[in-house]
Order: sequence, then C-alpha cells, then structure tokens
Amino acid sequence: MIFEESKEELFQAKIPFPIFIPENEEIKSSIRFSYNEPISVRIEVGSDRERISIKESFMDWFYYGFPKNHMKSSVEYYGKETVQIMDINGEKSVIFSGRDYLGRSSSTAFFNGTMLEFRYEEGMEDAALNMIRDIRTHSVGAINFIDSSFLCNYHSNFQWFENERIGRLSWKKIWGEGLWNYFPDSTGEFQHLHKITIFKNRLNEFMWVDVSRKNSGIKNLRYRFSRGGNIFKLMKTKDNSFYGAISDIGPYLFQNEDEKFVYTVTVPRMKEFEKNCQNFFSHMENLNFSPFLP
Repeated sequence: MIFEESKEELFQAKIPFPIFIPENEEIKSSIRFSYNEPISVRIEVGSDRERISIKESFMDWFYYGFPKNHMKSSVEYYGKETVQIMDINGEKSVIFSGRDYLGRSSSTAFFNGTMLEFRYEEGMEDAALNMIRDIRTHSVGAINFIDSSFLCNYHSNFQWFENERIGRLSWKKIWGEGLWNYFPDSTGEFQHLHKITIFKNRLNEFMWVDVSRKNSGIKNLRYRFSRGGNIFKLMKTKDNSFYGAISDIGPYLFQNEDEKFVYTVTVPRMKEFEKNCQNFFSHMENLNFSPFLP
C-alpha cells in the first residue's frame, strides 16, 4: 500500500525511524507500507528530467553504515565507489556514491539510524550531494533496533537470505555496561548456531557483533567479504582475521575465526578502532552479558 503524504503529514506519521525531508524543495512524498515488507518513505524532488528520488528506511538486514544497495553481488562485492566525508548537522558523515545493484546512479548516507538512498540521472551527483549536505535533523530521540526493525518482528516467507538471517533469530532487548561509547541495545539468537548483539551510540548508530558456528549445516549464517575490488581504504589480513576501514572515521569491519566460530564486528565510527579490535575478546569478557555462543 502507498499513501501520499505532505511534509506535515510525514512528520506526524507513526514511522519507526527518523525521517529527513529536504527543507527548500518542492517535494512529492509517500509512505510505502505492506504487511510483508518494511516501511519506507519515498520522496521525489525536481522535474521529470532532473528528478532525484530518495528512499528512507531502517536497514535491519545488513551492517549499519555499509550500503548493501551498492553491492554488486548478493553477498560481498562492492563495485567502484566514491567515498567522501561531509560535515552534516555538526557531525562528520560518510557518503557513498556510485551505482547501485541495478546499475543506477546512486548516493547513500546514514543519519540517526536511518539509511537514505538517493537515485538520480547521470550528471546529477553534485545536486544530490548538495541535498545531502543541507539535511537537517529534526528532534530525534533514542530508537531501539527491535522497535524500528521489520525483520525482528516478522518470521515467515523469507524471500532473501539477508532477511532470513535476521528474521529467524529470537530477539530481546538488553541493558548493561557500554563498550567503546556504544551501549547494549538488542540481541537475537538461533539454536545456539547464530547470535547477533546490537550496541548503539548517542547518534543512533548501531554496532553489530555477529557470531556464527562453523560446520553447522545451516545455510546463510554469515557473510564472506571479498578481500579485493571493494571500497575498503585500509585492509589488513593476518592468519584467520581480516580488518577493513572504509574511511578515516569508519565504518570499520573486523572478522576473525577460530576452530568453532566466525566473529564479525562492524562499527560505524570510533577512534583507534584497529587498536581496540586487537583486544576485542578481552573487552567482551568484561561485559555483564555475553555476545558469544556457548
């Protein structure tokens, strides 16, 4: 179902994530809602020949800060992307530009828990980036991963394996001590084979700790990231571990495996992440709950 909405109506609608509306533009907007699909806000700006389409949604099927829509395959591979850092609303933010999985010109940004996808015609990238630069955050309170997620609350007829990975977990909210300026938010587990723990910072940015059991016989427990041909500015590999940084401020990815488990940690932003991830396991042992599998 699609509901046409004005700016004022969008702000009053019960959307489970923050929304962002271009301030000085004539817009056409709608809310897309279905019982078997996540809620999304769609905004059209400009004329037919110079139109920018914006899709706003809560990305619960992939790691926060990593634009899944730009991946060339369904799992791991990024095409040629431009990554730049912008000051937006007083915070440094990472913006991705390139082509999405359908080959369309696209830029993607993440703000306060929301993923914004900008699609446009060839040659309109600067106009889209200017629109991103001028985004202003309206009053946004803290959000919770489970409350904002569609997949945490939907458990049948998964069309894509990304959805199945999240939807088959049993989710609950958690509280406790923080880790690296991130605080416990939610955790989900599937039959002692797969566990995801979500931490959140003051900007509603989500850190994922994703642990899966090796040789379980269950499909689609984890992602295997390509070690080349992607957007990581810095990559380091050692034995069974992989560290990647997309920019100087993040997002970061750390993947490690031992005899029993594969651990994937993604962090939207952090100082000295490489140094911290070297002591990842000792940090986790100091928490008052365990993000690991038994």
